[in-house]
Amino acid sequence: MPTALTALWTANLLGPARALSFAGEAELLAVRDANSALSLFNSFGSVQGQVKIRDLAAADLAADGSAILIATSTGRVAWLGIDLKQRWETQLGGRLITAAIDPFGQYAVVTDDKGALHFLDRHMKSLGRFQSPRPIHHARFVAAAPFLACAGDFGWAGLLDLLRGEWAWSDRPVANIGGLAVGSTGEPLLLACFSEGVRVYGTGGGPRTTIALAAPCESVAASFDGFRFAASTKAREVFLGNYKGPPPERVATPHTPSALALSPQADRLFCGYGNATVQCLEVAGG
Repeated sequence: MPTALTALWTANLLGPARALSFAGEAELLAVRDANSALSLFNSFGSVQGQVKIRDLAAADLAADGSAILIATSTGRVAWLGIDLKQRWETQLGGRLITAAIDPFGQYAVVTDDKGALHFLDRHMKSLGRFQSPRPIHHARFVAAAPFLACAGDFGWAGLLDLLRGEWAWSDRPVANIGGLAVGSTGEPLLLACFSEGVRVYGTGGGPRTTIALAAPCESVAASFDGFRFAASTKAREVFLGNYKGPPPERVATPHTPSALALSPQADRLFCGYGNATVQCLEVAGG
């Protein structure tokens, strides 16, 4: 049967949505918006907390809901509790671009505009510094293995082995990259490539395949295992599918999504919009 989206709740933000992260275990959704605000919502769409952070560049919520990592464009990195109060802080050089926290809120990475990747523990102690071929704009921890999935905004993606301190694989797709998602074992790694659609990498970086969309791809989100995915375009729509299955379905949304997140079982889709709202949609069928 065709996939259908049913709105479960809609909430207001302080600015256009820029990034979402969903903690499936805690049923919490963190939203970063264009006005440097961080908002936290519960499973009913009620605001649990909201704070404005000067020069906020990135934020990520641990999958177990234990902590939030934030990074600013001026080099500040902070560990927040679910009450949005600061626990630890450090200052790094360079303009920070993105940040990621591991599923259990114990480790973090932040990246800067010079291509540096800083690996930290929850007390802001440095565990290593790595260099990437291009500045990293998208990063996600792999849930069940010591790897970090990374991509630039153009022309590079890779998987970092955090134990060995080296890139397990690296690729240079000739495409603008708007987002990244990764399965719990590191496979698949999905890239939202503007000109190609959803680019898919298997174990070891191959084989590489592409899921074509009917419009340029802006962002991508995946279920916990990575099999189910959602991709957005510049229109009021999302594409929903299985990366090993038939072509994804095109499903209408109330507004053009500017950020996406999927629940672990892919039964709910979270869409952030440019009109300063965020919505939780039940996914049925498909």
